[in-house]
Amino acid sequence: MSWEMIRKSLREGAVVFLACGTGLFAFCVFRVWIVGRLDSARFKQIIDLLPKDWDRFASVDFSWLVSYLGRVVMTFDEPMVLLLLSLWGIVRGSDVVSGELGRGTMELLLAQPVPRRAVFWSPVIVALAGSCLLALVIWLAMWVGVQITSIKEMVYPTINLPNGTRLPLTFLQPREELVRMRDVIDPRIFWPGIVNSVCLGVFFVGFTSWLSALDRYRWRTLGVVFSIYFVMAVFKIGGMAAESLRWMLYLTVFSLYEPELHIRILEGGRESLWTIVRWNSKFEMYELGPLGSNLLLLLLAAVFLLLAHCAFERRDIEAPV
Repeated sequence: MSWEMIRKSLREGAVVFLACGTGLFAFCVFRVWIVGRLDSARFKQIIDLLPKDWDRFASVDFSWLVSYLGRVVMTFDEPMVLLLLSLWGIVRGSDVVSGELGRGTMELLLAQPVPRRAVFWSPVIVALAGSCLLALVIWLAMWVGVQITSIKEMVYPTINLPNGTRLPLTFLQPREELVRMRDVIDPRIFWPGIVNSVCLGVFFVGFTSWLSALDRYRWRTLGVVFSIYFVMAVFKIGGMAAESLRWMLYLTVFSLYEPELHIRILEGGRESLWTIVRWNSKFEMYELGPLGSNLLLLLLAAVFLLLAHCAFERRDIEAPV
């Protein structure tokens, strides 16, 4: 591996990484802070007004989503977070081959005493490392948000029973109390969502690198990837919205990105995270478990990267136009 090629990739990707990292950090902190502004009991009243069949759009029950933890965890599913997380892998993956060809610098790189595998894998390694770091930025932002946020809870007067338990008097007027969010939520519970985010980012690096290795124009590579990106997003929505369109979930990688479900499963027991296939009682079907989803994303990324490497090794490099 060429350290000079890695340093080159770091310099070229620094601006994009700082933009995506700053946007993710600011948005996630703000999103967690917003959660603390609305009491869970009042939020549940809003959820109760929604049609009952709307719960098909969520992989977990609404009763869990209305809790403070559930609403904080939904930060992972925000379109802004998902787009910025994917954007890094798409932008840097498109630059691996077609970006250099489009700028006319690929011939100059290959004229140096550097093997083709170093020219290919150096920017890929930087892109993969960036995806991992951006996922850590999300966790750090959510940790900061939990630490600085206070929440309002409605507390009912209680009476002490002889056995030592407290009985809330729900017929009396409750009072508001400020509680620190860090006393309610342990940020360590977010790590299954972070792992799932890393796997999704790695997939987009591999998939985009493969398309980049087949093309010579970066703008065309980006156009194809973003078109497929939005089609897969539509497939995810359609597959969850209607029973007759359930088959669409098998045609999109976004069905493998369910950080809120992985975190919910962690609450039921750490050993459940290591399941490859699980029974979904909500949709009455077998589906991939947390480990199965992450492994499939990584496997797809590895396959696309190997295909991209083989395509780059065998292709003729066109002269710059």
